[in-house]
Amino acid sequence: MRRLTLVEHETTPAVRLTRAEREALRGAIPELTLSPARGLASGGSRYDVTAGSWVGVAAAGDLMVEIAPKLPIQNVLFLVSYALDPAVWRAGADVPLQERDGLLEAMAGLFCAEARRALRYGVLHGYETREESLAGVRGRVLLEEHARRHHGRLPPVPVRYDALTVDISENRVLRSALLRLDRLASRSLTVARQVRHLLAALEDVSPADQRRLPEVRFTPLNERYRRALGLARQILRGGSVEARLGALPALACLFDMDRVFEEFVAVALREALGLTEWAFPRGGRGKRLALDRRGALPLEPDLSWWDGARCAFVGDVKYKRTAAGEHADLYQLLAYATAADVPGGLLVYAASDVPGDTARAHDVRHAGKSLHVAALDLAQPPEHLLRQIERLAERVRALRGAPAGVPIDIRRSAHYAMPPMRSRANLQSQDMRSP
Repeated sequence: MRRLTLVEHETTPAVRLTRAEREALRGAIPELTLSPARGLASGGSRYDVTAGSWVGVAAAGDLMVEIAPKLPIQNVLFLVSYALDPAVWRAGADVPLQERDGLLEAMAGLFCAEARRALRYGVLHGYETREESLAGVRGRVLLEEHARRHHGRLPPVPVRYDALTVDISENRVLRSALLRLDRLASRSLTVARQVRHLLAALEDVSPADQRRLPEVRFTPLNERYRRALGLARQILRGGSVEARLGALPALACLFDMDRVFEEFVAVALREALGLTEWAFPRGGRGKRLALDRRGALPLEPDLSWWDGARCAFVGDVKYKRTAAGEHADLYQLLAYATAADVPGGLLVYAASDVPGDTARAHDVRHAGKSLHVAALDLAQPPEHLLRQIERLAERVRALRGAPAGVPIDIRRSAHYAMPPMRSRANLQSQDMRSP
């Protein structure tokens, strides 16, 4: 099998690709750009390949394409793990990496560790409602169906009943993610063995419909599945199971760094501010914010702080920062601040090709809004990155507490004392002790 290694947001020149491979990779990898290589008399078979912000592995025929993140793999694992559950990361959860492990092996290892933790007390059982015709009565008899199909003759009897089974939504999502990993060639024999061992434990489970993954409502019975299901959705989110374009199938396991960064910033700021998900949702989930009075132009800011039904702070998160795109990002932030009727907003970047100050403010003419720009250095160790988040949380507090119509200088907000980082469990225990 041929291997092609790309790096996110970088161009690899003069790659030899067949027409079938080009079509399959375009369908399997979002944001992938292919352009004919210049200055080569290659008969049109060599292309300059540019990856976007999707990283991971895709296979097309005998070609395996690996898109490596610019960040160290351990840092990517931290972003994903912390966004799933900050408390578990602080407890010391880690995945050992070998020198030749790529992102696929690292994510697969993390997922297998969480899946083993979810299944350590056995495979979860649940009740599924079934309808079928049986020789005897079980559950509720479907009288109308019986009269229509069998004209009152017995047996069979159409019935509806609840059956205790392992073939439930939680297990289906886990099995689908394991099947995706099993079908992609892994360089780690250890990870491959772990995947097949877990598949054997779920052999009586059918795969989920990956075009529309089932929503899972967590209760004390299935809470142990939460992190494993979160990682499974990350694995299944990137690319279809098998996209067949022409005669060549393509299979992908990709991760959108834009979304990974956005989820991390939302969760980390929520933790630093000591807020609940209801008060500080990601993407405005469960809240209503619109640019117009009729609500025909709904908005979903990446970051927002709510006091009941009133939005007191808005922010936006962008993984890739460019000189050409920052104006559009600021216009979007201005729309958020205008719709929420707040004095300003915060734009958070992760990567930049723009030199200069990473903490700036723009006072908008005739609008009375202050738009602030900040950047996070994701290449730093986790502890240093969380300190950056604490400083970012201080700016959020300053923006939320500013009076309307007054320009905000977040650089003078050092008097906002930041509490130590605390997990939700600690917060809940303190709330219970308070009078």
